[in-house]
Amino acid sequence: GFYLVGSTTSFGNGGFDIYLVKIDANGNEEWFKTFGGAEWEEAGDIQFLPDSNLIICGYTTSKGAGAKDAYVLKLSQDGNLIWEKTFGTARSESVGSILVEESGDVYLSGSIVNRVTEQKQFTDAYLIKINL
Repeated sequence: GFYLVGSTTSFGNGGFDIYLVKIDANGNEEWFKTFGGAEWEEAGDIQFLPDSNLIICGYTTSKGAGAKDAYVLKLSQDGNLIWEKTFGTARSESVGSILVEESGDVYLSGSIVNRVTEQKQFTDAYLIKINL
């Protein structure tokens, strides 16, 4: 089967929620799950971990330290939440790509808002390393 991740406003807790779907080889839905709070969560990437669990990254506006924070979920293969974490400051952060090493180290890349003027928002690269 395959795992697909995105966002939905049709199901979940409100706003946008992360939407995880498992489909079989013929494209038939086996199950789906949603994750998130009352505001917005969006997914950027999903990968398998060395222990065969899943990791999803994106952002949340429902939890964390700022307006938008990096959001990471570890799930079992059947979509059950093992843990969730936010990373961020008072600024806005999001992550959209995951690199998983055989060692268990996980790298998340994305962006952080550095400063905002009336005409433009300035962002920098944002890299997080977590060890599972």
